[in-house]
Amino acid sequence: MASIFTKFAASLVLAVGVAFGAATMPAPEQPIYIETEQIEIIEIRSEPKTPRQITKEIWGKDAEIGMKLENCESGFRNIQSYVIDKYTGKRENSWGVFQINLNPDGHPEISKAQALDIEWATRWAYGRYKAGMARKEWRYCYNFIFGI
Repeated sequence: MASIFTKFAASLVLAVGVAFGAATMPAPEQPIYIETEQIEIIEIRSEPKTPRQITKEIWGKDAEIGMKLENCESGFRNIQSYVIDKYTGKRENSWGVFQINLNPDGHPEISKAQALDIEWATRWAYGRYKAGMARKEWRYCYNFIFGI
């Protein structure tokens, strides 16, 4: 049994023939089927990278420190902070695996989408670490990790 594609292809061949002067050819009483080779389309999907894998790739030799910060801040989860802000009584406006603070006194220049983009946030966090800002960004976790 011919597929819909081969039926379409036969109709197309007939239509092209008519368009280019083969109009004197009588239309067949039965549909014309053209045998074609079937092509199997295979979709290859790779598993998404975990936060740990991304940190290892981006932080390189410093990955152990990055993963300790990440684990302390979010448990490697891409979430909003569960910490309650003592002034508002609401959850902190910190997001992502590195819990980037989006408040006006934090990083209002960073969007929530960026903070939740694991690869983007990991690159940003590594830049802050390399600039010597880890203790400022992640005070509690930094002190916990380094025993300060």
